[in-house]
Amino acid sequence: MTGLLCTPLLLLATLAGVLALSSEEELPVTGGVQDADPEDEQVKHALDFAISEYNKNSDDKYYSRMLKLVGAQEQIVAGMNYFLDVELGRTTCTKSQPHLENCPFHEQPHLKRKAFCSFQIYDVPWLGTMSLMKSSCQNA
Repeated sequence: MTGLLCTPLLLLATLAGVLALSSEEELPVTGGVQDADPEDEQVKHALDFAISEYNKNSDDKYYSRMLKLVGAQEQIVAGMNYFLDVELGRTTCTKSQPHLENCPFHEQPHLKRKAFCSFQIYDVPWLGTMSLMKSSCQNA
């Protein structure tokens, strides 16, 4: 009878040891903010959405696009929050032109403009909704 209890207890002890040794960083924590992978498709989608909203709300006639992704974090809530820090540059294309993603940046000093923006995006993928919760930009 003792032998019957030893095997499950040994397995349970082994599992507890493995879980204790595994890094806490590998397991996402609900509500905790953690670094996001910039190559993740959902992060890219949130970034595209943020820049699109920036251009939609901007009074500038020129389209802006990303120069550099400075930081990306995510937070699991009832959906996903993305916190994105982005450097944007003004392009030579007006917003009415097609294929804006390939527009070159302005190089003329009087038209060249950069902005540093922090965006918070709330995504609920199973509902197909994405919202810009916060946006803060300063000229760089």
